[in-house]
Amino acid sequence: MDWTTVVECLKIIADPSTDGKTFKLINPYTHEPVADGWRDLSPDDRGAYLRKLSHLIKENMPELARLESISMGKPVSLYIEGKHAQGTSSVNTPDLLSISLRRPYGVSAFAAKSIAEAGFPPGVVNIISGFRSSAGSAISSHMDMRCLSFTGSTSAGQNFSIHFTSGQTCIANYRIYVQESVADKFIAVFKEKFGAARRMGNPFEPTTNHGPQADNIQYERVTSYLETGEKDGKLTMGGDGGKGFIKPTVFENVPDDSRLMKEEVFGPVVAINTFKIEEAIERVNTSEFGLYASVFTKDMDRAVRLSKLLEAGTVGVNSTSPTMVKVMPIGGYKQSGLGREGLLSGLDSYLETKTVLISSSS
Repeated sequence: MDWTTVVECLKIIADPSTDGKTFKLINPYTHEPVADGWRDLSPDDRGAYLRKLSHLIKENMPELARLESISMGKPVSLYIEGKHAQGTSSVNTPDLLSISLRRPYGVSAFAAKSIAEAGFPPGVVNIISGFRSSAGSAISSHMDMRCLSFTGSTSAGQNFSIHFTSGQTCIANYRIYVQESVADKFIAVFKEKFGAARRMGNPFEPTTNHGPQADNIQYERVTSYLETGEKDGKLTMGGDGGKGFIKPTVFENVPDDSRLMKEEVFGPVVAINTFKIEEAIERVNTSEFGLYASVFTKDMDRAVRLSKLLEAGTVGVNSTSPTMVKVMPIGGYKQSGLGREGLLSGLDSYLETKTVLISSSS
């Protein structure tokens, strides 16, 4: 199919309905409907489409990786595979965290081209490309769209319009608070590891794990935060790498009210401050964001207690982003989002609750 044909098809599809009526598409050979209404399909029937789509995604992984690298600069060396096996947990018993585990027998695991090949009925999945101020506003104000979710920065949500992925990830730990007694040793080791682990370069090279910022706008945005950091704190490592790259960067002694501490950087930039005992909790919780936090300690009683106090949707104990488990709810506090993703929690956002009252008196 050449480009002219694609454009012609899009023009045909985009033509508005004259009367708003719909009809079933009937196969002229079998005289049966081509596809049932998606809403009326059982979970098993929907699952058949999704299973086929998952196989097509796996088959096209190299091309999907290439396109992601072209569009975002994400190194092809990055890879995540989710394991789906859900247990349960409870904090209802005082002083006890109860967890059940289910071990998986195997694992399972998205792209526009494969959706049609998987046989999804037309209209079930629609992919619209555009800029947030135009496309986002049009989608969010459309009265026929019953449910809407998005993933993006806080500014995108309001306008509706550090390592991992070169720091361009919503759960990057930009701010680190280290207890004074171990601060010097930690900072020295952190900077050594942070710098040595980075291999900047062409995102297509398998050895590259640190690509450029997504575009020039994002690059200039991050460099403005570098200027703020140098003004408010002390630059002890890294900085502007030029040509769209930001070096692994560390600032120290940045005031909590600095723009660098209060806003999302979306770059490989870390601010390290120290604390005496546990006053860091109050300092951390002054942030408008609360998507992901981490606690590192050998004391599990302290870990559980601090996890409850931290105003974040996910708290990693002795682990840091991008450590996640898709079988548990994923979401943020405060400006970091509404609702939760992840299996059953994510499904709830797309379901309505209906109460049916049946009288037996008659």
